[in-house]
Amino acid sequence: MDSTLRSIVRLLEEGNPEIRCAAAVVLGALGEKEEAIVECLRGRLKDDNLLVRRFAAEGLGRIGARRALPDLLEAVAHGGEVGRAAAAAAAAMGAPGVHALKELMGKVAPGVRPIIAAAIGHGGGKEAEKAALESLLDTDPAVVDATRRSIESEVASSNEEQKKDLASRFLRFLHRKEVAEHPNAVVAVLRLFEPLAAPKVSDTLWEFSAPGRPPAVRAAALRVLATLPAPEEKREIGRLFDALGTEGLSLAEPALRMLEKAEIPKGMEARVLSLLDSPEPRARTFALRKLRSLDTPEVGKAVVEHLDHPDPEIRREAEETASGLRFGREALLARLDRARDPEEAGKVAAVLLRGAAPFDEDAAGTIVSRAVRWIEAGDPRWEWGLQLLRRAKGSGAFEVLLARARAMRAAKKWKEALAFYRLIAKDSRFGAQDRFDLAVVGLHLGGLDSAPDRRSRDPALVHLEELLRGNGFDLVGSLKKERTLTPRELYYVGFHFSEKAGPASAFGGEILKLVASRSPRSAEGKAAKNKLVREALA
Repeated sequence: MDSTLRSIVRLLEEGNPEIRCAAAVVLGALGEKEEAIVECLRGRLKDDNLLVRRFAAEGLGRIGARRALPDLLEAVAHGGEVGRAAAAAAAAMGAPGVHALKELMGKVAPGVRPIIAAAIGHGGGKEAEKAALESLLDTDPAVVDATRRSIESEVASSNEEQKKDLASRFLRFLHRKEVAEHPNAVVAVLRLFEPLAAPKVSDTLWEFSAPGRPPAVRAAALRVLATLPAPEEKREIGRLFDALGTEGLSLAEPALRMLEKAEIPKGMEARVLSLLDSPEPRARTFALRKLRSLDTPEVGKAVVEHLDHPDPEIRREAEETASGLRFGREALLARLDRARDPEEAGKVAAVLLRGAAPFDEDAAGTIVSRAVRWIEAGDPRWEWGLQLLRRAKGSGAFEVLLARARAMRAAKKWKEALAFYRLIAKDSRFGAQDRFDLAVVGLHLGGLDSAPDRRSRDPALVHLEELLRGNGFDLVGSLKKERTLTPRELYYVGFHFSEKAGPASAFGGEILKLVASRSPRSAEGKAAKNKLVREALA
């Protein structure tokens, strides 16, 4: 041994704790197996400083001094950081160290056994790998978990060729007869496939996801399968539906992830529908999304029943699905027809209104007939009926509504008539006479406020002004024939237009003259005469 090494050994024996730690690290790095070095490091395994003991153990492991194995095993038995370093050092010595650690496993306290298991898993080499897999059969879950984590770290550092070899070894281990009696071991090995996931192992994974396996085993297999491409075979997709039974989220979560990616084969629609009864909320939301491509009366009815579900996410998905399906809208309309509470009616109508597309012919016809009935009956749902009618296309909606508007006007039901007229006022088929009728209805319902800013915004006056600008409509003659209008309402019209310029002023003057001639002694008649004089229209 040269003088430099002797100096380092002396520092390891005589230096302060920091110096001793540094010397142990240096000697381990140099890897010299001279007896004096090994003996000095063995002696430091009993040092009164914990860090010195730990670095001494690590140094012996790097040197590979097998004659120090008994000392290392003694340190392992005490556990802690030093025990962990000593176990790793023993495992690094190859087969003798691995065998010694396996024998020690049954002689130490329970808390030390996971330390040994982890060290064996990190040991490297065929012997350590074999021993690590055997450790997975231990009855102590802590030992199994420590072993799995150590093997996982080894897998992560392997190249692609090594990973393929490891996958083959794990598959062989899983199919050993005695392994089936150790569910923890099966789960651990299945989890090891996650970084190794490849289609060639999928058959084994599907085998372990079968309903006859323990739930933890099935969940582990499904988690790995969820990292592979979406399944296509009906049998495999059926297995995923099986996993959405009563086993809880550990099975449902990976099964749902795969089903979200998969195309549901024909003939399995009933299985999607059955998920609406699942105790697992995520299964229900998944089903509600998938059912958007399955439009049947049975689906529509089942989806609408979920509008009252206590889970807000399920309610949202049900609303989205129901509003987008033809039979969903039919079920919503049927429920709206049954609703007697305005709040419930509003909730159902709001769902109908959220649909992106206009209602089809059948739905529009149903909406028109119901809304007309509600409006005429003064039903609390009539306001929602009006909103739905704005979305209805075809089915003679315009003709039906115009007929109802005219009937309500003739019956002097001004409020109902106004509601119907407003629904169709922007339609290109809405004629000049219809606009005049709408203006008359508006005058009956208006406040007749004479303030200029109020008059400028009065819809009835706006409609009359539009008719005045049009060609061919006899507005004066129509107002003369309109016997439902009172002198006060006619005076309101004449007063407003008389203050304008040009033809509008002349029109206002004609209406004021009509009021003065019809009701000369009334307050409106006298006011009309005075206004004619002031505006120089007499």
